[in-house]
Amino acid sequence: MIADGDHALRPAPRWAWIGAAACAALVALDLGSGSLSGDRVASNVAGTLALAPTLTGIGGSRRHVAAIGALATALAVLLCLVDGVPFVTGLVRCSVVALAAAVVAVVAGARQHQLAQLQDRRQAARTLQAAMLTELPQPDHLQLASRYLPASSGDQVGGDWYDALVDAHGSTVLVIGDVMGHDIRAAATMGQVRAVLRTWAVQGGQLPSQVLTATEEALERLGLDVLASATVVRIDQSPLEAERGLRRITWSSAGHPPPILLVPAPPTSAEGGGPAAPASPTDRATATGGARAQVLRHGGDCAPGSAAGGGTARARPSGLVDLGGSAGSDVLLGIGAGTVRVDHSCEVPAGATLLLYTDGLVERRGSDLDVGTAALCRVLEAEAARELEDLLDEGLRQLVGDGHADDVAVLAVRAHTEEGPRPPEAGPAHAAGPADASSLPPAPDAAVLGVR
Repeated sequence: MIADGDHALRPAPRWAWIGAAACAALVALDLGSGSLSGDRVASNVAGTLALAPTLTGIGGSRRHVAAIGALATALAVLLCLVDGVPFVTGLVRCSVVALAAAVVAVVAGARQHQLAQLQDRRQAARTLQAAMLTELPQPDHLQLASRYLPASSGDQVGGDWYDALVDAHGSTVLVIGDVMGHDIRAAATMGQVRAVLRTWAVQGGQLPSQVLTATEEALERLGLDVLASATVVRIDQSPLEAERGLRRITWSSAGHPPPILLVPAPPTSAEGGGPAAPASPTDRATATGGARAQVLRHGGDCAPGSAAGGGTARARPSGLVDLGGSAGSDVLLGIGAGTVRVDHSCEVPAGATLLLYTDGLVERRGSDLDVGTAALCRVLEAEAARELEDLLDEGLRQLVGDGHADDVAVLAVRAHTEEGPRPPEAGPAHAAGPADASSLPPAPDAAVLGVR
């Protein structure tokens, strides 16, 4: 997925053709004006042929400039001879053309060298990023999918990354993050942060907030000057939850865009056989197409209309529900060790899809983040019936397209029903499935999230 597109300033042959066209135009001008005026010496424009290699040098290579420079010099000599220009005057004019071509060729060569160095650094950073992108595990009945798009601007390399693993206790752990910066240093720093966080996460037995705290403390002890956002999600299942066909997600964020949970269409009611009525105006407004995209913010209780800690759910456009709770702990990694971080938890039904993403997916210049998040929710709700891989591709096509100023990383997991075998579209399973929650540290009180 890491494309290596052409740089905007890469030397292009078309500039040589532009220089050749300039030569032809100037020769035609010289011959035409000389014929019309009758004074070929006065109308001689041999010196202006220096314009041709100069134009070529705007975007051409040193070879392009040298070729057009040689052509322009030869034509200048020819015009001086045809027009009968005095020797000294002709020598000066031809020398000006040759000198201009030489200077522009040197400049073009220096620029070419700088572009080659830039390309090497960019390629090294992209290679490093590619090495950091995880081959996703596929736990039984959990389907994981990811996408990564580099910035469309050729010299921009970001610190976006995603990770997924099955920890020592059998829980599935998802991570997504973004290191500040857009250069090879940001990519290298991303690799360090990812390695430290992965080391803590794979041990198991820790809440996501504890993983983030341990990572931040380790980065500080190692003396790494890091400023990064991240979200850690743990997916597990107790025996009781397994009987009810539910899974529990527990997450903690460090200044990262909130996860989005796409909940499938509501079950049919027992009385009329039709869809169950939404429980609130917020539900009715967000149940477009029978599925609802729920933005998981603070508060622990994912259910619209209620929030942990006595908070009140605040409705936002297109399914955004800002849950009450502590926002002060949601700060970036690197702000300072000792930050108290908070875990949030809820139970999700079979068929639900959890989406983690970096800000490049929803952030646009001159636009509020909530507007981009609302657009993402609308796309998810409209395309909810698609297979997971197709859903990610279609979402990126609609929201990002071909031009994007920032890197985009997306990580998604879909919980398939456990009543039968793993669906064929999810591919083969590997690694362990969700763990028995009895061996895990306690999580916040869970709330069932579903269309009510």
